[in-house]
Amino acid sequence: MKKLIFLIIAALTCTAQVGAKPKNWSMSSGSKTKGIHQLSAGVRAGIVSNTTSTENSTWNIGYQTALDLQYAYYFKRSNARNPYLGILSGVSVGYISNTLNGSINDAYSTQDAAGDQIDYTITAAQINTTTSQVQLQVPVQFSLLYDGLFVNVGPKFTIPVHAPYTQQIEDVNIQAYYAPYGVTLNNQVITGKVSDEQLYSQGTWQAPTFMLDISLEIGYDFNLGSGHLLGVGAYIDYNVYNNFTPNT
Repeated sequence: MKKLIFLIIAALTCTAQVGAKPKNWSMSSGSKTKGIHQLSAGVRAGIVSNTTSTENSTWNIGYQTALDLQYAYYFKRSNARNPYLGILSGVSVGYISNTLNGSINDAYSTQDAAGDQIDYTITAAQINTTTSQVQLQVPVQFSLLYDGLFVNVGPKFTIPVHAPYTQQIEDVNIQAYYAPYGVTLNNQVITGKVSDEQLYSQGTWQAPTFMLDISLEIGYDFNLGSGHLLGVGAYIDYNVYNNFTPNT
């Protein structure tokens, strides 16, 4: 199995920001000599595409939500016409979830205690497995700011703190064919049967403990006056490393 990879595309980010700015400051004609401190709190929501390869299964498009608290410092600029360049960091608490839809169609042969051959065919019409994560995420990014437009780019470090899952199995059939006798048994206790309680399970899954994403965010800050801004943007996160090690 390939390593676990997430591609996250946001539909919307929205941040309320407070900045310590020079008097009479504006994006296009702001002070050339003073830097800008900016503190923001926001929410984000997006879609998740999992590119892990799985046999007889496909990943549905999932979703992500997060609450952000970020701080950015923009260095002073030598010319009022130049954009501000800064460093951004902070912490996000997020939730990510998506579902794997699959099926089973397997066949194998074995022998019973008397040495008679049994040919098994096992099928399940549908297996739905939903995996989720509660995550802490820390961005360390370059930020470009010009006349209301902002661009943030750089790494995000992600630590999953909780990884629940649920699994639902439908229409399971265990067929055992005794070749020496020409007898077929379906879903019998002696040859194998799945109870109703076994069709649903939940717990925690073996999620990675560390992930590194490369992120790009583009948006616009609307000036509300008195040093307050409302920012709206879109972002994409692409996972380039994680320490996921599936069971073999």
